[in-house]
Amino acid sequence: MVTTVQIDECMKKRLSGLKIHRRESYNDLISRLIDSCSSETASRDSLDSVPDLL
Repeated sequence: MVTTVQIDECMKKRLSGLKIHRRESYNDLISRLIDSCSSETASRDSLDSVPDLL
């Protein structure tokens, strides 16, 4: 199933800057970002700081 997520243009530019390759999908990018966060180190406080990293 495919769904739509609304983000503003600024966030789209920030996400585009994190792509490994210009043709990497946003789905793959978001999956890679989530996978890079270990559940052992992901506390509520550390997750709250994720937007600062983007």
